Amino acid sequence: MTNYIIITSSEIVWRILTNSQSQYKLKSIKDFGLLSPYQYFKAYKSNGLIKYIDEKYSGKCFIHTKGLIFKTGNNFEDKQDIENLFEYLRLFFRHLRFESKQVNISIDGSISSIVIQNKVPKGIPNIIPQTSAKGLIRSDYYYSMITWETIKFVDKNIKANYKIPVYEEMLLEAWKANIEAEYNKAILFSVISVESLLAHTFDQIYENEKLKHTKSKTLRMIKNNDGKYKDPIFITLNERSDFKKLLHEIPLYLIKSSLLLEKESVYSNLLKMYTTRNKIVHWGAPIENTPNKFIPVNLEGSKISISTAIEVFNWIGITRFNNLLTTKFIEMK
Repeated sequence: MTNYIIITSSEIVWRILTNSQSQYKLKSIKDFGLLSPYQYFKAYKSNGLIKYIDEKYSGKCFIHTKGLIFKTGNNFEDKQDIENLFEYLRLFFRHLRFESKQVNISIDGSISSIVIQNKVPKGIPNIIPQTSAKGLIRSDYYYSMITWETIKFVDKNIKANYKIPVYEEMLLEAWKANIEAEYNKAILFSVISVESLLAHTFDQIYENEKLKHTKSKTLRMIKNNDGKYKDPIFITLNERSDFKKLLHEIPLYLIKSSLLLEKESVYSNLLKMYTTRNKIVHWGAPIENTPNKFIPVNLEGSKISISTAIEVFNWIGITRFNNLLTTKFIEMK
């Protein structure tokens, strides 16, 4: 028996090719398919899941939904089945937010209701394609829209049991705070994301080098009385909570490079961000207007903090947040 799972959630923005598939068959959960809000527009609309639909340009349709519809052969006969579904959907929305960078999608509170139906109507929206007009869409907004490629990566990550790194979620929280004009939070989360990223990265490098024991060409490994290997120099560098060492001394020792040496302007901004973060935590906001010491707690300071954090992510090799750096407009015809 076929059932349709109607999920009411926070707003989701789609970019759908009008000639694309009508559903995506998920591999991360048995016998589940996600229905397209374009091909199944009537089903979404009849269940109150359409917020609005933008014009159709060049075979693309931009649809804002307030939920999702899944097709399944599961019957959900007892309460445990529903609870298992709810846990899966929470995970699905979390990965959807992470993969798309649509920060308005709540991590844990996205699902407002779940309704099970045995039939839904199929049908596309009745809209006239734009031929004479042209539109402009912000690039960061455009690239955050959900596509089938987004769903593919979400499905793949869930199936692989991929754990979203805390530092990447913190960077998204910084971006969310910037959008909501909570600039103190944007600076705080930017600093937290950098601190967490660097600490995790360098700890991982150290642990990998430890496996080589005395053969490591990077570290000075010695054997303890308990038979375990350690590098006393790294341990000494890493044992104190010193933000500056994460930016210079520790990476210089581990990878023979540092932010101070390679990206001095980024290093300078990070120190100001960290000082500002401490003032915000202890005083609510910096009490001095000194640009050479603090990041301003306003839109400018928020953007500087986020772009600086993204520069650090790039330095480590994580480039998936680069679309947030640009705010140019894409022309749609």
